[in-house]
Formats: sequence, structure tokens, C-alpha cells
Amino acid sequence: MDLSESQRTIYGRLVNEINRSAKRFKHGAYRFNEKPFEALLGSKSLSLPSKKERLLHKLHSLAVSTFAVPAEKLSSDLLSGLTARLKTLRKLILKLRSLNYYYEHGMLGALRLAKPLQLGTLGKTEMLGGEKPALGAREMEHLEMSICYLINRVIHVDRRLLKGYRGEEARMVAQEKISATDFSKVLRKQSDLLCHLEAKLPPASHASKRLLAKDLFGEWGLRVFALLAAVENEYQKEQLIVHQLRKDQRHRKKLDLRIRHLVQEQWGLLRLKEKRLLAMEQARNIDKEHQAISHLYAASLHL
Repeated sequence: MDLSESQRTIYGRLVNEINRSAKRFKHGAYRFNEKPFEALLGSKSLSLPSKKERLLHKLHSLAVSTFAVPAEKLSSDLLSGLTARLKTLRKLILKLRSLNYYYEHGMLGALRLAKPLQLGTLGKTEMLGGEKPALGAREMEHLEMSICYLINRVIHVDRRLLKGYRGEEARMVAQEKISATDFSKVLRKQSDLLCHLEAKLPPASHASKRLLAKDLFGEWGLRVFALLAAVENEYQKEQLIVHQLRKDQRHRKKLDLRIRHLVQEQWGLLRLKEKRLLAMEQARNIDKEHQAISHLYAASLHL
């Protein structure tokens, strides 16, 4: 298993937090209050980079406190807390996916790092340019090996789980070089990982006592942690790119724009296009552009 220095740091920090949380686990503390999370999810006063950083921090801390539960302390009376936590974890992931979507299809165009949004035609299978999945066989294999890596280091996990995974000794590799031109690739890979993470978390309506079974919960948590570490690795690349972009005053101004102002900006563009549309007898030449602006305005409302 190849690990860069940054990946080793991410895994090391995550393992330490999981082990510390497992040692301190108490049933009473598993109760969950979602109100502090709701305030952040609905906030429009932050910029895209700031909101994303806070959401990922909340996702990380909530995932650790949710799944770092020793097997001997699992019981059915934790179900209500688990159900509430799953609900909020899914909300955090969906919001992060919404931010990534706008980043990739709106912000990168504004930063001149990508072509303007190209919408596909309804009824065709290829939408948004027919993009291929960002995660290939190599990335999926790395995720499986990372689970094995975690099994060997997380204290409350049954080592017998190793039989179901193929792992290798971790090897240090050179840090990947990242530039602003990689922004779209990093975002797409991150979004694919978030999709996989969401798929590992059932809706609250499907939560049952079976999820708390000793033979299931530990392995389930490891899969969540492996995906979380992979998301954070891609986010670290994103932070390096944003740091590079902020050196340009024009880019910094766009990145620092608060979400409420970003929504207002998109609404202004949409109104302008609609006025032009109404003033023209034939609107075919701007029809696709008008659709794209409408689409980005709708996307901005979910930030």
C-alpha cells in the first residue's frame, strides 16, 4: 500500500482520534443534538472555502464519535442516537456534494479553470459532458488496503476481520505534485468518494438494531473511516490549490465571496438574461446559455 507523507499524517491522526474516542466512550454521551449542525448547514454568511472546511471538520468529528464504539459496549439502546447521527452525517455529505458541484460547474468557470457549464440533452444518457467516474480500479483497491491498514491500528476492532481483506505493508511514496489545473479532477474524485460514503450510511428510516450487531458494526465503521480518510486526502490537495489561487487578487475576491452574495450574483445574471430573452424575437442563440445560468442559480440555492 503506497502512502504519501500527507496520507500517513491523515491516517495517523484519524487512528489516534478513533482510539482516544473508543477509550472514552460512554453510553450517555451517544445521545445526539443536531441543532448546532443545522445552523452551519443553513448558513449563507460564509464563503465556499470556509463553509466547506467547517463542514468537513464536523463530518470528521461526528463520524469518529459515531463509529468509535467498542464491541463490548454495543447495545440496542444506542439505536436512537445512531439514527439521529446517521441523519446528520448524510446531511453533511449532501451539502458537501452540493458545494463541490457548484465549485466544479460554476466557480471553476469564474476562475477560468474550466469551460462554462455544458448541459446535456434530456433523454440522453450523457449529461454534463458524459464524464467518467473519477475513481478507477486503482483507487478502489487502495480503499480496500486502507481498511486492512486501519484494522491493524484501531484498538477496538477484531483482528479476525483481516481475513476478508488483502493488505500490504505501507510504503512511503513521493508527494503528488498538484497545480490549479488539477482542481476539477480533485473535486470529481472527492465527490465520487462522498457518494460512496453516503452509500455506506443508510437513511434514518432504514436504521435498525441489526446495525449495532458486533459482527457488523466494527467493519462498517472501518469502511466509513477509510472513505473519510480518502476524502480528506483529496481535500488537502484542494487546500493547496486554493492557497495558490488566492495569491491572485482577482481569484481571491471570487473565492472570498460570501454565499449569500454569490446567490445574488447568479440571480442578477439570470434576470439580465431573461430581460434579453424577452427583448428578442428569436432566442435560439442564447437558449443554452440561459439554461446554464438558470441551472447554476438553482445550484447556488443549495449551498
